[in-house]
Amino acid sequence: MTVRILADENVDHLVVHRLEHYGYDVEHVDFVPALGKGTDDEQIAQYSTDTDRAVLTSDDDFLTGFDPGDYAGLLLIEDDSLSPATVADIVHES
Repeated sequence: MTVRILADENVDHLVVHRLEHYGYDVEHVDFVPALGKGTDDEQIAQYSTDTDRAVLTSDDDFLTGFDPGDYAGLLLIEDDSLSPATVADIVHES
């Protein structure tokens, strides 16, 4: 079963496009009517749980400010220097 993904606002849209090309069900917060750019992390975590989507982000607040049960899953991008293609490929190969 493929992981359903919610890309945080800090995730390049090219990552989303590449993951979609790989066949992932992925949404970007910028294009979710209930969220959008600038949505706080609590709302993102709740949406993740409500829709069973792992949060893809480079925001380590999801590690330090939440319990793992507060969101459906977490895919943390620890290296901001990675290209969008590399990020998508790492998610795909995981």
